[in-house]
Amino acid sequence: MTILQPTRILVITQRYLGDTLLITPLLSSLKAAYPNVEIDVLLPSSNLGILAGNPDIHQCMIFPVKKGFIQFCNLLYNLWNRYDLAISLQTSDRTTLYAIIAGKTRLGFIDQQRSKAWWKKLLLHKSLIFPKNHDHAIIENLKFCELLKIQPVYQVTPPSTENPQLPKHLAQNYAVLHIMPQWRFKQWHTLGWQQLIEFLHEHNYQIVLSGSGQKEEQKILHNLQQQYPYLIDLSGKLSLAELTPLIQNAKLFIGPD
Repeated sequence: MTILQPTRILVITQRYLGDTLLITPLLSSLKAAYPNVEIDVLLPSSNLGILAGNPDIHQCMIFPVKKGFIQFCNLLYNLWNRYDLAISLQTSDRTTLYAIIAGKTRLGFIDQQRSKAWWKKLLLHKSLIFPKNHDHAIIENLKFCELLKIQPVYQVTPPSTENPQLPKHLAQNYAVLHIMPQWRFKQWHTLGWQQLIEFLHEHNYQIVLSGSGQKEEQKILHNLQQQYPYLIDLSGKLSLAELTPLIQNAKLFIGPD
């Protein structure tokens, strides 16, 4: 399937922060194939920061904060047939419906159980089955390039900012530790982090903590800093875009997620 130089494309994603980062290779692929296109992304407000400074994006739009019928209808009205191409990157009914409403040409993922997805297959121009034993998210997303007959770009674009507010006292030899994952089942035990901190300190690494401003996370990191006063705690103090240069310039990054 080929689309003759679309001028407006909508990409719809409804998952978590990391999943949103992993759509950026598809965005870069679309922009490389159609240099003059305007690419909009519809996503949850909590994920906006991960796309900050992305040069491939024209604008980001957010799902309604309140899940009410009026808000839902308003968004559908604003999206109605505005885009030459709309792509739903999840199998959910909601993201698929937005793609169907918004795009003159509509692409999307459907469940492996086709009996539940018959209406999606009927209303989407082209669809991809999202299998239970799926590949990495980047690979799955880039399969839309095959449908569009464009070249994939295998490159993740991290958030960026022109004026990052980083501490001026960072040593040249520093390590960033991201101790608390979003999902607690991925969390490493405290003793492991303590032994790692001591090991890095013995090997002359300046140790920087990254993280969110959530109360539970702050409590754990504060306790660690009391135990090891040489830790530099930047959790909750930097935007996602400011974390990019912090991690890029680190000698080492360690995180459980």
